Amino acid sequence: MKTVHILQTLKQCFEKVLPANDGRTEISPLEFIVSLIFSLLGDAKKTTLEGLRREMIAHLEVSFCRSSFWERLARPRLHGFLKNFSSK
Repeated sequence: MKTVHILQTLKQCFEKVLPANDGRTEISPLEFIVSLIFSLLGDAKKTTLEGLRREMIAHLEVSFCRSSFWERLARPRLHGFLKNFSSK
């Protein structure tokens, strides 16, 4: 129950800044960033990129390959989304 509440709260924080749909990707920017942040809130003692990807796959229930995950993390678009959120 606590997990659902945290996810809903994160979505409410980001839904005004992030697009809810993107026809180019299976996972929307909103879902990707909310899931990424939620995964980072987990076990902070040992966080790896592969661990984050596995956590996100578990939460989103959608499988995606390592290369596409790393590519989305490296895009300037992600940085721009997070920068816009922090300035609001």
